[in-house]
Amino acid sequence: MNPEAKRQSARAMLATLCQRWSKCFDLKNRRPLKIGIVHDLMRELGDPALLPELKAALNLYCGNRAYLSALKAGVPRLDLHGNEVSFVCREDELRAAARLKGLKAAQVEVKEGDVSRGEPNPRPKRHGDSFEGLRRAARERKSRATIKPMRM
Repeated sequence: MNPEAKRQSARAMLATLCQRWSKCFDLKNRRPLKIGIVHDLMRELGDPALLPELKAALNLYCGNRAYLSALKAGVPRLDLHGNEVSFVCREDELRAAARLKGLKAAQVEVKEGDVSRGEPNPRPKRHGDSFEGLRRAARERKSRATIKPMRM
């Protein structure tokens, strides 16, 4: 399946989710979802073949700026029926803020693009498109990571 067909399939699945579970999935008022909601959805749908489409639809829904902006510590998370089941923690809020920052930075890069030709940059390069570039990026992330003490 080509990338455009996958996107169309994910959009169709998202439309189904919004229609069937409207108290949970609302494109105009995105609210944090229960952690592990994919398992509840699979149990309800009952077809393991739908898992890739379902994950792609959830990525569309949860990767949206409005959804990421809604992830604030203390805000309730919803189950399929719109019931509050837990709350967004501080770590999730920080992760969402970092992801939003990355989205904004990528948008600026694409808008700036190649000014000399007057064309936007279709895909910004971070560490090159090589495997070694990815390795280098992973090493950099690892070196910046803080080591947490083990709990006993």
